[in-house]
Amino acid sequence: MEIAIAGIRTACADCLRPGKEVGEFGRFVPAFGFDARELLRHSVYMRMVGIVESYVDSLFSQLMQGVSANGNEAMRLAAEDLVLQASGGWRQREDLFARYFGIKLKSLAGGRFTSIVDVRNIIAHGQGRVTAKLMEKEGLSLRLQQIDVAIQDARIILGDDGIARCESVCISYISDLDAQACVGRQL
Repeated sequence: MEIAIAGIRTACADCLRPGKEVGEFGRFVPAFGFDARELLRHSVYMRMVGIVESYVDSLFSQLMQGVSANGNEAMRLAAEDLVLQASGGWRQREDLFARYFGIKLKSLAGGRFTSIVDVRNIIAHGQGRVTAKLMEKEGLSLRLQQIDVAIQDARIILGDDGIARCESVCISYISDLDAQACVGRQL
């Protein structure tokens, strides 16, 4: 847990550092349609959410190893299959954590992580533009405002407050999950 949280804090601090230079990649940005600073924010956002995903998958794997440790070969193979399924996406993670460990991932961090994942998907699949599929989600704009991300002309506006909120929600999510899973060890 501590390693994941340190990674999130480092990513956020790197982005929010006053006078942070965006580097040489800034000359390629016009092809994306936004400035280099925004590209940096998008990258950092993706990195923080990726750290959470990695932590969740590692924790699930560790918990399943504990479940199958005293079982037979069939139980071990079934546990390995479930670990692979859990890494297939957030719906699978949510279903498997609830089914096998009684942990409701959507309720962690005050339920705000779902909105963080929506922003991640907007960046990953729409290059910062809200896709038609996501625009159909009821209350999307309001939920994103609650995590300091705005939508303007079907494009997300991600400022320093949004990066700081992502950091806060990601750390809360990992801490809440760790507490519910009752593991006090590093992953």
